[in-house]
Amino acid sequence: MLDPNFAASYYGRGTIYYKLGQGQASYDSLSQAIALAPNWVDPYINRGLILTNAGLREEALNDFNQALTLDPDSIVALVNRSSLLVRTGNYVAALNDCNRLLSLNPNMAVAYNNRGVALAALGENAQAKQDLETAIALFAQQGDTQGQIRATKFLTKLFP
Repeated sequence: MLDPNFAASYYGRGTIYYKLGQGQASYDSLSQAIALAPNWVDPYINRGLILTNAGLREEALNDFNQALTLDPDSIVALVNRSSLLVRTGNYVAALNDCNRLLSLNPNMAVAYNNRGVALAALGENAQAKQDLETAIALFAQQGDTQGQIRATKFLTKLFP
């Protein structure tokens, strides 16, 4: 039986529902975890992911912003917010998040990738190319084949 006053129980259940593809049940459980522990970062991040997947970008951005208010150095929140900002065309804000990420971890492939995409959209092609090439090399070093493929596709599309 789930303890109705234990936020971690709701968080765990929400995470399991998310992995099972049950978005609404996951959202509901994570919302309950937030209600019980409003200063806990992780439920905001996971709920932000659910909202992103549901196409509710503004709501997702609010959750990532709240997570970063609680923990400005949350790498997971910064990665997800920067990705969302790139997708929504807010390239300058995405650049700020990527630069922050790289100050926290200079070997973060996804930060170079997101920054490269944002720079390309802003017409900064030389720097975009450099960042995408760095992302590809780091994805390869880190064994992230999918990331490497995505960055390579974007790079070859940008610079045929």
